[in-house]
Amino acid sequence: MSGMTSRLSGSTAPDTVRTIRPFALAAGFLLAAIAAGLLLRRLDVRAGHASESSRRAVDPVFGDWFALGSGCRARASESGDVVATVLPTLRTDPSRHAMRFDLPAFHLSVDSAAAEPVGVSECAIRLAVTPPSGSRIHDVRARTRILARRGTDSDLQINEQLRLGSDSIGAANLTYRAGSGRRSVEQDVNLGTDLADGVRPPQTECGAAKLVAYDFTWATRRGPSGEPVRVDLGGSKTLDVEVVFAPCARP
Repeated sequence: MSGMTSRLSGSTAPDTVRTIRPFALAAGFLLAAIAAGLLLRRLDVRAGHASESSRRAVDPVFGDWFALGSGCRARASESGDVVATVLPTLRTDPSRHAMRFDLPAFHLSVDSAAAEPVGVSECAIRLAVTPPSGSRIHDVRARTRILARRGTDSDLQINEQLRLGSDSIGAANLTYRAGSGRRSVEQDVNLGTDLADGVRPPQTECGAAKLVAYDFTWATRRGPSGEPVRVDLGGSKTLDVEVVFAPCARP
């Protein structure tokens, strides 16, 4: 697991944990890259400009956000199948700020009637973050959970990555091969700079705004038996992103 930057736990271990290539790539991440460029030029768009249908609370460190891919589509100013909610972490620690993304519709499914046995589902989430005055971004972490059911003759690949700006700070790359492993998969995914095996990027500049990025790429090839494959986010079907700030003078 050299180079891994994730903490994984669950009832089923993958056959391999490594960087893998999906069976196919949807056009969603190309669109996400274009949209991310536009978002970088709009980091001054504050949380108060977002519509109430997409943002249920306001935290001034969070600016615009969007979710884009073959399995999701929404943004702060437009309703869609993803909703972002600011979590009340400030009540306990003013240096911690958190956003929860609800993704009730995001899934991967290849049923027994599908003519094409290969399926891919992607979702790229981007969140603009601006530190409070006199602060810089110190830590970023993300948490979610995966639930999957597959035939033992099916392949399943799960890739998830967390980035701060252009720096990768966490990745979960899981492969469940046909002919081995269990039918049911339950896996917690915890990525972040503060984990024991995490990657800490170069120290950010004082007050520097950054994009926090989380990418889901799930891919499967249904086996000859035709048994359906289904992957969902577990629990409340959410992704939690937490950003921790530190005073600029702190190393």
